[in-house]
Amino acid sequence: MKTYSDGSTMFMCGSGVEPCSVCGDIAVSLCDYPVGPRKTCDQPLCEKHSIKQGAEWQDIHFCPTHVIIDKGMINKE
Repeated sequence: MKTYSDGSTMFMCGSGVEPCSVCGDIAVSLCDYPVGPRKTCDQPLCEKHSIKQGAEWQDIHFCPTHVIIDKGMINKE
């Protein structure tokens, strides 16, 4: 169950429905940041927290933490 600031609530159920790992809203994509050989982060992300990367034709999205890491603003370790 997700409760919004206006007091409304949302219930998510069923297979394939995942909440955003940042805010709990409905996820629309997974984080594509590489974390190993042939492996990506795969955190579920909503529209707000799914940050598009690369060219317009590429379907690449990073989570907010991996955008900061990718830009070199924090250390990966």
